[in-house]
Amino acid sequence: MQHPLEALLPTDLVELINFHVCALRIQRRALHLLYAGHQRQAAWPVVRRHFPFDVLDVMLDHASVRRELCTEPHSWLVRSDFGAILHECREGLWGPSQQALRARRGFCDRGARAQGLPQTTCR
Repeated sequence: MQHPLEALLPTDLVELINFHVCALRIQRRALHLLYAGHQRQAAWPVVRRHFPFDVLDVMLDHASVRRELCTEPHSWLVRSDFGAILHECREGLWGPSQQALRARRGFCDRGARAQGLPQTTCR
């Protein structure tokens, strides 16, 4: 079955469009695995119930924490010192947060943009 674009556009342009569509699908899947891959683990619901939401929100903003949750989710269940974990994240012991990386690159999240903050001062 012929795609409707093939009748209207030259074949090289249709191939380029298909290439970009495929690249976008791959990129979307890779980003999903990067930022939400930890949720595919069977132990993830147990870990999520173990931590308070505000602690988990700060923790998941760090790529190193997400990577650790992917590889060893059960090791997080023995930790109950939530204040120490928050302190480690805020001090940068788990690497920079995603918000800090976005601010360094000049990107801004929707919340800061809605508050009228310049793009370089995202928190």
